[in-house]
Amino acid sequence: MFEVEVEISFSNGDKITIGKDTLIFPIRLTEHNGERFCSKVAPIVLDDYFHVHDGYIPELTTTFALNDFFTINDEDSYDTKVYKSSSIVSMKQYEK
Repeated sequence: MFEVEVEISFSNGDKITIGKDTLIFPIRLTEHNGERFCSKVAPIVLDDYFHVHDGYIPELTTTFALNDFFTINDEDSYDTKVYKSSSIVSMKQYEK
């Protein structure tokens, strides 16, 4: 099987590249006891969702549509960057 990567461009000009080994940690607004909190949900192992014809795009668009924020490869909770899903301008998928 070939290797596929996706370049994600944001409205501020930043770009990130993700591939099969990327972990995406969606951040979702949840409610508990009448209070609202942002919470990370289960990570998405991108390679588990590779589509034979469409690659990673279906899973990425679903994830970003359902979650306001996300992080990637978050190993250190104090040294992390949070991305806003609505600031994504484009996603370009290509064979590596």
